[in-house]
Amino acid sequence: MWGKFFKALVLMGFSFGIYIGCSEVNFEEGIGPVCSKFRGDNDAKTSCLYKDAEGNEDGYEDLTYPTKILRRLDLLFVIDNSGSMYEDQQNIARNFDRFIREITNSDANVSYQIGIITADVSGDKHRAGTLMPFEGSGRSIISNDPNNPYYARDAVTLFKNTIKRKETLECETSGFDPEKCTSKYESGIAAVNAFLNRGNSSFFRSNSRFSIIIVSDEDENSRGEKLKENNLPETLSSKVFLRFGASKSFSVNAIAVVPGDLACLDKQNERCGKFYKKNPSTLEWNECTIKEIINKKCHKYTCANYANTYAKLVSPSDDIIGDSGMVSGVMGNICKGATDYNGHLGRIAREIKTHQNKLQLHCAPINDAITVELPRSLRHISYSKSGRILIFSQVLPKGTIVKLKYKCLRSI
Repeated sequence: MWGKFFKALVLMGFSFGIYIGCSEVNFEEGIGPVCSKFRGDNDAKTSCLYKDAEGNEDGYEDLTYPTKILRRLDLLFVIDNSGSMYEDQQNIARNFDRFIREITNSDANVSYQIGIITADVSGDKHRAGTLMPFEGSGRSIISNDPNNPYYARDAVTLFKNTIKRKETLECETSGFDPEKCTSKYESGIAAVNAFLNRGNSSFFRSNSRFSIIIVSDEDENSRGEKLKENNLPETLSSKVFLRFGASKSFSVNAIAVVPGDLACLDKQNERCGKFYKKNPSTLEWNECTIKEIINKKCHKYTCANYANTYAKLVSPSDDIIGDSGMVSGVMGNICKGATDYNGHLGRIAREIKTHQNKLQLHCAPINDAITVELPRSLRHISYSKSGRILIFSQVLPKGTIVKLKYKCLRSI
């Protein structure tokens, strides 16, 4: 049922995209859905034709365009800021250096920019999906690239200070006082969808890879139940596709309670349903006294849940991927502690880097036929193709212009 719904949604999106997209590239008559999403990011002559060489309509769209290798990475961290998460936020901060080292290791040309949103979509709906300002910087996006307007020399320090949420610590030290805690229904997917709805055009760069990293000890909407349209993995992939087309490569990664890991779930829930609060001086957990409970100075500790919905995004099915440029991500185990957080972030960074030698195409070329032209000095580099992905035998230098030509099926 959902598959049919989202196909209809995509078709509706195409109808809209055809109207607004024509001014962005040099289209010919007979524009189809791929053409409507085809963007000339390099200010170079592009073409998108719906006729063969003799001018006969053949049901295909010929795409001929150059694309520039820019080594751009746009990272969105989605942090669960509810009570019980402060220790995990600290672990992310402690090991963030490893993540950045892995991203930039042996390749100083990687241009990354980072934003942080929380998984809290309750209360003031105007804040759902809002980029958090980085502590002490006055900006909500940071980058390591001196040519980026959001460049911050101390980007790593700014991230560490911001990922540790004050509202989380206040909730824990108050004994989970509902008036001092965020919503108990955390929704990372809904938060990303709200983020996409906001536009955030300054966050998304052309020819960049988009990676989402969700950190939570709960599932979507806390338990993965009563999910609405904005909570669904299919909605997220469809929104990215309708906005950027099939050529935007993106992935979802998660550090969460891995489905089926009962030991982890039990560990996270050792205090579940009991009355605890954190000592603000030592940051140690203390069980509340009967008097504190009676005087309502303590409330029940929140419970963790398997990340079943997030797991579907990390390893997406064809139905979830749809026509988007979505690829698999990495699932890290939130229970493994500070040492293994180093490994989790390292794995996510390495997985992101494996895509540096890949180009996302607008479609799977008809009959697997594609023409790829590299600069003369790089023509010794070979390539292969897997579906909508072009894979080069080595990473192309930053600034390389790749000329592509292939056909896509005209489906409308």
